[in-house]
Amino acid sequence: MLKPIISILAALGFTVLAGTAIAADNAAIVGAWNMEIDFQGQGFAMDLTITESEEGLAGSLGAPEFGNIPLENVSFDGENLKFETDDQQGGTATAELKLNDNKLDGNISGSMGNIPAYASRRN
Repeated sequence: MLKPIISILAALGFTVLAGTAIAADNAAIVGAWNMEIDFQGQGFAMDLTITESEEGLAGSLGAPEFGNIPLENVSFDGENLKFETDDQQGGTATAELKLNDNKLDGNISGSMGNIPAYASRRN
């Protein structure tokens, strides 16, 4: 009788620890970021915000030119941040950014091609 109870408790403990590890991974990406995209040789500043809730990761991208737009399908695997958002041209833009030393580096691809993007954590 004691063996099944111990097995259940061990399984529950593993589930709790696995959930803690996942949350710790997301902590590396959750927060406010200063983002810059390089479009046709011009730099454009944007605000990138990544949030976490029980439903998972979410966020927004903002700039004075277009306001704040929500992010969709936000994912982070401990190294790579991916999300989709409205590209302001009637399509979808897909971002793939790699985290390295509190900086993000990658591309946003959409109807206007591949656009280099960089971000650093806001203090």
